[in-house]
Amino acid sequence: MWIPMLRKRNLAAIVVVLCSVWPTVITAQQSDECRNKRGQSAWVSSPVYNDANELSLKLTQSGFLVECIRRSKQEHLFEGEKGAAWFSTNRGVFEVWFLQEDQTFASLEVVEQPQPNGQYGYTFRGTPQISTSIDSAKRLYFIKRGRLMFEVLGDSQLANSLEQAVPGP
Repeated sequence: MWIPMLRKRNLAAIVVVLCSVWPTVITAQQSDECRNKRGQSAWVSSPVYNDANELSLKLTQSGFLVECIRRSKQEHLFEGEKGAAWFSTNRGVFEVWFLQEDQTFASLEVVEQPQPNGQYGYTFRGTPQISTSIDSAKRLYFIKRGRLMFEVLGDSQLANSLEQAVPGP
């Protein structure tokens, strides 16, 4: 009789521990990228290192705490792209694509295609050209600001905060 009761207590204890540890595990995964020495050295050699640091200053002035910036795995998606950066902030994580100084994302149309399985597909029309589509388990928010385009994964509040922090032309 005491064995089922013990199991229930153990299960309850496990659930409590997991609920308290899980957010820490997720945060640790994000901060691990910030501590990754190889990622840090690759970031310093990024073609958008200076551009992203300038953007970081603007974000800081708007109340963001930029924890770290790294080279994005999404570099070279767009024709004429200078580079891309991955930002980790106190408000969330996002990507930023940078075009060359004389280019802009103004003529680019992002087409969202909700899928029946709850996922999202994205295609792009116009310039700069992109030859691939993006599939995502969560909705993506794209914010175009001149030669910058932000990509936020599944966090409308973060997207709204970025829209306010980096006003459009």
